[in-house]
Amino acid sequence: MDHRYRRVNRHRRRRQCSSPSSETKTTTLLTSSSSLHHLLLFILCVNHISSGYNPINMAMAFDLNTITFDQGYATLFSDFNIDRSDDDQSVRLILNRQSGSGIISTDYYNYGFFSAKIKLPTKYTAGIVVAFYMRIECSGADI
Repeated sequence: MDHRYRRVNRHRRRRQCSSPSSETKTTTLLTSSSSLHHLLLFILCVNHISSGYNPINMAMAFDLNTITFDQGYATLFSDFNIDRSDDDQSVRLILNRQSGSGIISTDYYNYGFFSAKIKLPTKYTAGIVVAFYMRIECSGADI
């Protein structure tokens, strides 16, 4: 399964909570921001993406500012299963028999634009979890 994400940079706030030790900075890109929510993207599935909808073009249609993964995201786990695009405007999260992958934002956002193309693999998918989470700042509650 293949996922492409883009993130809009709107009214960033510095993180005020202690961050988990699993949040190590690596290279990848995502697209997102949220209203006082911490973006937690946890994807365990990636295999195929169909062409057509492009989140980058969608943001351009609304004249939104974007940032790269290095500017606002880090690998949550399995950085070897994350494939960045050459222009750093999208990321592909890969699922294999041993592991999936996950990324997380490094800041909190008041509001913004989300774009994600998520598709389950074909055939038997029992035990595969695809999720896109936003977490309220410091509360631990997922939305």
